[in-house]
Amino acid sequence: MALVFDQQPNTYTPLYNQSPWVVRETDTSGSLNDWRMLCRVISLTNGTVEVARFNIRFRDNTQRRIVFDASEVLKGLVSYDHGPMTSAGPWLLAPNSIHWYVVNFQSQKYTVLPTGVGVWVTQNEFTPPRKCVWNAALGTYAFVGYNANSFVSYQNTTSKPLTAFTPNLLKIGTDESYWAHFLSGQEQAPISATITKYPLPNLQGTPLAADPVQSNPFGLAFTGLPSIAGDEYSRPRVRVGVGPRDLAAIASPISFAGVQSYKVVFKSTTTGANTDVTWSFNVDDCHKYAPTRIHWLNRLGGFDAWTFDMKSYDEDSVDRRQYKQQKNVLTGGTYGYGHMSRGTTDYHVKVETTRTISSDNLTDAELEHLRGLISSPVVFVEVSGGYSSVNVNTKSWRQKRGVQDGVFNLELEIQASLDNFTQSL
Repeated sequence: MALVFDQQPNTYTPLYNQSPWVVRETDTSGSLNDWRMLCRVISLTNGTVEVARFNIRFRDNTQRRIVFDASEVLKGLVSYDHGPMTSAGPWLLAPNSIHWYVVNFQSQKYTVLPTGVGVWVTQNEFTPPRKCVWNAALGTYAFVGYNANSFVSYQNTTSKPLTAFTPNLLKIGTDESYWAHFLSGQEQAPISATITKYPLPNLQGTPLAADPVQSNPFGLAFTGLPSIAGDEYSRPRVRVGVGPRDLAAIASPISFAGVQSYKVVFKSTTTGANTDVTWSFNVDDCHKYAPTRIHWLNRLGGFDAWTFDMKSYDEDSVDRRQYKQQKNVLTGGTYGYGHMSRGTTDYHVKVETTRTISSDNLTDAELEHLRGLISSPVVFVEVSGGYSSVNVNTKSWRQKRGVQDGVFNLELEIQASLDNFTQSL
């Protein structure tokens, strides 16, 4: 007799979808009331730690099967990575955006001992190979046809960034950031990136002096697939800073003086023969209005960014809480009205500042891309020296198409996610 695994998750599964197991016990002795399945969820990312255990009864009329999904347990262990450069190179690990785990299954039968005491006795036990979840949530219909190979990068194959949008050219300023995110099936995939700078917009003109190739992203001697003791579970999730601000902050900074455009090409082989994913940028600091650069967590777990550089404006909304107090003041031996007298008193004043921002003219694909900003739960506005969290107040998005609607842009309302208030004693 044994445990049969009719269904199990892919090695890499989006955390906010489903990761179901269907397990069957082949021992048909006794009744369903005599059996249960002990499911132990064991985290591997931070050592071997049991994070939860469940006793599940077999389902009726299923030939002794149970259904178990560990994703609800793992949601509290996964978040996201975003922030300024903190290392010598543009490559950073993102270990809190991914989590490795195993589930140990034990079928148990209720047995009465000769002493008359009833106990649960393990009949069959098995621990399948490790699995992984990352902070992604595919659309419902997209998940029906989910294939891990569509999102995981491997050496010698096309790299797969965690974004649904890789345009030909993005506008970016010399003090702005952009992140490329990858989920890697191997410890160094993609393994390097080259940066080519141009003196003219749209990647025109003779390329400028080459900067060092950002190869060997984790500072390791690359020979085949190196084994990294104690860190093998966090290596597969990386993010790469490819904005001018990011590349100017690394140990060997890349200068963008005289640069009007550049491209970053990610490679998946040591020889560089397979160049497959490219980000291209027009460097532009000329804005008629003060720009607002927004970063948001997309559905695949990476961060996308966009500069809203048309007219924007701030608006304050004030919420006042008041009470009536005794208005006379005792000053020395005099009691009555005075300069400090106050009847109606503000005890709490909250100021909500909203900013309305507008994009430049958009293509159909760009508008569809910005649709993800409307629904993102994690949004930042980029400011000098860092990022500030904001919420998007806009609650609707309308599909537009150039062939039908002509020229169009997108207008959004954002608000700081932290309250700004004063309170009297």
